[in-house]
Amino acid sequence: QLLQEYISSGIEYLYFSLALSLLGILEIFVSIHLYRLKRIIVNLQTMLGQPPNKFWKSLGYPVNWYFSICWYFVTPALCLANISRTRGVLAYVTTLGPFVITIVFMIFQIFGSLRKGENIRLLFKPDFRWGPELSNDRERALFDERAGRVI
Repeated sequence: QLLQEYISSGIEYLYFSLALSLLGILEIFVSIHLYRLKRIIVNLQTMLGQPPNKFWKSLGYPVNWYFSICWYFVTPALCLANISRTRGVLAYVTTLGPFVITIVFMIFQIFGSLRKGENIRLLFKPDFRWGPELSNDRERALFDERAGRVI
């Protein structure tokens, strides 16, 4: 009984605590630093529409300074603090296992794309069918997206 609880808590810690921290850091890095926060704000405005009332508009709907601070500083700091508490090689090997599998499959896709003579960037582009259903909304979203890249 005690051994089962020990193993269960160890698996829970290794698979959920560390993996979620690593995924959190990776997600923040990719979305905020590579995709850019301004583009995320444009996408959120496209999905959520106009503020429902003046109260939400005064708060900076959909994203205000509080969320920007959380995305740039608070979340990465908390994720790094959680990772730095971990000790032992086994903990890191167990945590990084699923990530290695994902990276290996990604490398296979890249080499397959290169073998076919395709551009690697095509692997990272979303399907054109993604987005708003109505054509007017789609055109506005594309315009806002391009404007967000320039800003």
